[in-house]
Amino acid sequence: TITSLPAKTIAPKVKKQPLPKPKTITRIELTQEVAKAIGQYMEITNRDAEEIVSEIINSMINALKSGDEIEVRKFGSFDLSC
Repeated sequence: TITSLPAKTIAPKVKKQPLPKPKTITRIELTQEVAKAIGQYMEITNRDAEEIVSEIINSMINALKSGDEIEVRKFGSFDLSC
């Protein structure tokens, strides 16, 4: 007797859906969020919040320029790749 092999099953091609575009936030929006968050605990001006955001960003830039890597837990890791 001749036995037949099972037919080869071909899975249908599934079109990969593109990942959704990540939400971006501007520096002004970040400053407003910082002011709102700190404002729950103490008085803060928009100018103070702007200085806080600037200091954080400048510190990150300086660290990267020095060759350091930055890791902000639950946010992201940053380094310069050349």
